[in-house]
Amino acid sequence: MPALTCQSYCSILVVFWILVSRIQPCPGQTQLPVEFKAEIAQHMVQLSHEQGQASRGAAIFASAQLACLSCHRINQHGGTIGPNLTQLATQRTDAQIVASVLWPNHEVLDPYRVVQVLTVDGEAVRGFVHPSESGKLRLVDPNSNTTTDFDLQADIEVVTAAPSIMPEGLVTNLTVQQQADLFAFLLDLGRSQRLRPEIVDSILATAQSHAPAPFPLTREPLLAETYPSWNAHVNRDRLYDFYTKEANYFRTAALEQHLLMEFPGLDGGEQGHWGNQSEATWASDDWNQMQLGSLQCGVFHGHDKLTVRRAVCVALGEPASLFVCFDPESLTYRQLWTGGFLEFSSVRHGFLDGLRPAGPSVDLPEIGSPPVAAKYLGYYRIGARVAFAYEIDGKEIWDAPWVRDGQFSREVAARSEHSLSKHLAQIPQQWPTIVSTQVTLGAQSPYAIDTIGLPYDNPWNSLMYIGDHDIDANGNIYFTTMQGDVWRAEPLSLTQTTIHWKRFAAGLHQPLGLKVDQDGI
Repeated sequence: MPALTCQSYCSILVVFWILVSRIQPCPGQTQLPVEFKAEIAQHMVQLSHEQGQASRGAAIFASAQLACLSCHRINQHGGTIGPNLTQLATQRTDAQIVASVLWPNHEVLDPYRVVQVLTVDGEAVRGFVHPSESGKLRLVDPNSNTTTDFDLQADIEVVTAAPSIMPEGLVTNLTVQQQADLFAFLLDLGRSQRLRPEIVDSILATAQSHAPAPFPLTREPLLAETYPSWNAHVNRDRLYDFYTKEANYFRTAALEQHLLMEFPGLDGGEQGHWGNQSEATWASDDWNQMQLGSLQCGVFHGHDKLTVRRAVCVALGEPASLFVCFDPESLTYRQLWTGGFLEFSSVRHGFLDGLRPAGPSVDLPEIGSPPVAAKYLGYYRIGARVAFAYEIDGKEIWDAPWVRDGQFSREVAARSEHSLSKHLAQIPQQWPTIVSTQVTLGAQSPYAIDTIGLPYDNPWNSLMYIGDHDIDANGNIYFTTMQGDVWRAEPLSLTQTTIHWKRFAAGLHQPLGLKVDQDGI
């Protein structure tokens, strides 16, 4: 076997380094020869063109690990100690750019050539050489940018060349892939073939930021037909499909971001906790215009600071002349008043302040309470009458308040003996009126969304603040409202364009849930 010469040994090292680079383009670090090797520089040029990603290289360039921006300027970003790199690729060859990074001292441009001066006083001064008068030497300190002039004959003992201020081995802690990315970025500066200048600016401006990466916010949905109400007034500031838009943007963005924006808020996130609404927006007296009928449940705030948590308020008489509050927890009547049934605050549509008597209180006769063991069962509505049912010793008792000769009265008896029980077989409908609304059939595909009109225009001024909805086994549709209604409609056919609603129940306490099963509603 022939002996290896120094030249052949170095050639083997170069080939080995190239082979390692080719077979492991991402992980691992590289050890560069101390001296410039044109083969290595040319190979890295080729690797950057084939495998490098300029956007990742821009982030590496701007990273704190390399701190390139502390010395070099690109557009409006960076320092001025080293050369301005904005047009680098139009001023230097690809191989020269690679070599200047891998071997900073191989070729240094004159304005950035560093010398060290030892003065006759023993002071050592290091800096860039700048043009000066004959017989003078002008040095510029790269850190402070201060200028010092020396007389070559009188002031200087020794002048020696100093290494470049750019440190050697700067990229040896980068993987081969990271080096390829860095050079892909540098070889594109001024050419803008891989990265547009505005993208370069964005990357350099945000690379070291700890803030979430922004992206262009648009309000409209990606598929407007899936949100037919997106232009409605209530949705005027609402952001649609935020996370889908964000994912689409950064999936194709030039720079991989480590921290993305969170959803800013339903109304854009710039109008405070309540968005574009306020107490004035929610103020409404509409509930006071609604015909409640003879019963309303809720939290009762009566005279003399009385509060009944699960009150059932009843209007007595035809026409009503007295009004009473029944407490299902104690099975007693808690307050009697005249002058009007109930009123609601206009604050937040009346949902916060409960039920309030609309007239002055009157004395409630002494009634007494049922036995402690009595169990509340509910109430029956029979026309304008209401009968409260509870169980005592296994027997169902009905308690029906009413007004007789202008005075509060009650009929309390076992269910089988109560005068109202005979009407159970044929209780008249409270709300027989049918309200018809339009059904708009959807034309979307592969599935369609039909728009079913709600009975906004109805004889009782019932408000359509929907709580929940459900469909029974026969296809009948039910929904509840916050004001206490339950509405029902018969099944819809596939081509039906009109739906017919009936008020099914009223006076419930803010029924936000509705469930229909084999046991009923």
